[in-house]
Amino acid sequence: MATPTDVAELTERLGRAPRADFEVVVRDAAGAPVVVRNAPFTRDGTPMPTRYWLVDPELNVRVA
Repeated sequence: MATPTDVAELTERLGRAPRADFEVVVRDAAGAPVVVRNAPFTRDGTPMPTRYWLVDPELNVRVA
């Protein structure tokens, strides 16, 4: 599961709090989240449309 530091870093990267529980599955050299695996449902029970999510802003731009 995500640590409080993971939640804070993801909140900063997304510009909002995560809506579902998640686990960091890939980290960069500094330990920051690069890819997260989301729970299948958000905390309010809505299906989560994205199971794996690339959250590194620089890599996101490069992939896009």
